[in-house]
Amino acid sequence: MTDEKASFIVLDVNGELILRSIRPVASFSDQLFGSPQHRRTCSLILVINLALLLLIVDPGNSAETETTLRNCLARTYESNPELASQRAILRATDERLPQAKENWFRPTLSATGGAEWEDEESTQGFDAAGSGLVSAPYHTRSLAPDVDVNLEFPLFRSGQTVYEIKTAEAAIDAGQWDLVSTEQSVLGQAARAYASVVLYRTLVEIDQREVNAYIPLLKMAKDMYQSRTATITDLAQVEVELAQANATLANDQGLLETAEANYQAVVGIEPSNLAPLPRLEPSVHSLEEAEELGFKNNPMIRSAEANVEQAQYAVSARKTALLPTVGLNASFQNSWDDYTVISPASSKGPGTQDTRVGSVGVTATIPIYSGGIKYSYIREALQDETASELSLTNTRRQQISILRGTWKHRKALERVVKAYMGAVSSAKTAVEGKTREYKNGTTTMQEVLLVQESLYSVLADHATASNQLFQTEVDLLQSLGTLTAAGFQLPLTPYDPQKHLEEVRDKLIGW
Repeated sequence: MTDEKASFIVLDVNGELILRSIRPVASFSDQLFGSPQHRRTCSLILVINLALLLLIVDPGNSAETETTLRNCLARTYESNPELASQRAILRATDERLPQAKENWFRPTLSATGGAEWEDEESTQGFDAAGSGLVSAPYHTRSLAPDVDVNLEFPLFRSGQTVYEIKTAEAAIDAGQWDLVSTEQSVLGQAARAYASVVLYRTLVEIDQREVNAYIPLLKMAKDMYQSRTATITDLAQVEVELAQANATLANDQGLLETAEANYQAVVGIEPSNLAPLPRLEPSVHSLEEAEELGFKNNPMIRSAEANVEQAQYAVSARKTALLPTVGLNASFQNSWDDYTVISPASSKGPGTQDTRVGSVGVTATIPIYSGGIKYSYIREALQDETASELSLTNTRRQQISILRGTWKHRKALERVVKAYMGAVSSAKTAVEGKTREYKNGTTTMQEVLLVQESLYSVLADHATASNQLFQTEVDLLQSLGTLTAAGFQLPLTPYDPQKHLEEVRDKLIGW
């Protein structure tokens, strides 16, 4: 332009580039930024940086990313070692059922065998009592193998086996709910790690834009200070703003590196391009429905209930140990004795003696007294039952209290996020308004910088509040018992604990 009293400014508040002509008015900005040419350059740099910032943080302009939360959770579900370890623990617990069925009309068969070799030699003797009888010398050798087969078959145990089976089934039920609890914990760790990476990447991006906005202003302030059109105080103010922005950037970069390392530890891979955080809406719409679902699905409550059942059946099993038992016993013994007479030669030579003994019987055992140990076992089981019932009461109280608090906290955070969304819109409007005021010469660049700093702060606060809301939604789903692969409908086949249980339930041989 040929008119030195007019200049152009690029303004982008709503995502559109607007070219407008303004005529600056002499004000404090003339003293701070010098000539109109300097002011034009400063305004252009400032607003271009604001435009780039708003384009980046606008969700509508975000590029489509590669990794979604569901992909992250699916990867974690299939590869996390903590979850795999808990599955192995449950498979070991499954073995309690076939162990409890040992006496459920199942025989115990055993066999023993051996062989004895004997070499016996005797010299000629005499009768010391004077009867005149003299023993003849002899020498024999023999090999006597034998086999002993025993069969035991329980017929009646006064219900002890039944209660042992029910105790094992209750333990397996508790183990399955413990697996769900571990699954929720692991998936929750992955979701929180995902959210932390998204948060700090957003904050670092905002911080970097803030630093980039101050760098050209600092250079201009130094040039103006050298030309004596600005004071040392003006230069110091810009340096302070830049230093604070760099410190915030460095801190958030460190937190981002920590978040990425935690993500890799939980998920098993480095975080790539992560999609924005989704909303995790629960399947219920009121606190009453949430509490009802929590009592039904919360794995910690259900595991505690199964532990109470296990303790009750254990008491019954201990008591039946005082009652009679009846069993069938059968045995068969066979022994062979192969012998050879070496001397005297006139005696009979090689010989064989075969012995067979078989028996079948029914045995009834009536316990009378065993030093008091069985009564001690009963008292121990009764105390375990009391402890498990009290633990269930405590678990219900704690989990429902957590559920109620999380539900209300989520509602509060929704209002916070909504308020920050309005604050972001207001901050953008403030930047636009202050820029227009600056064009009209009714405000200073310092005030424009203040509203710019306010916009950065509100953007960071909005990202942080959104992250807190997501974390609370994760906690809520965990309290409801729906933070699972099935609850998220992950693109995989969920682990089925019943499959292994059915494989070993009636397995009689093999491993």
